[in-house]
Amino acid sequence: MTRVSLVPASYVFLLRSGAVLLQLRHNTGYMDGYWTAGAAGHIELGETAVDAAIREAR
Repeated sequence: MTRVSLVPASYVFLLRSGAVLLQLRHNTGYMDGYWTAGAAGHIELGETAVDAAIREAR
């Protein structure tokens, strides 16, 4: 039987005049060379998705 764990995450996409701020992953060891949201991170236990987005944006 295969077990799957769900890790909730929150993503923040910053927009200005139709442009989207993205960052290129580099030297992280995970999906290097790929573009990702300007701010993102896992939601901590007891934290809301909005709280996690605010924390990551800071």
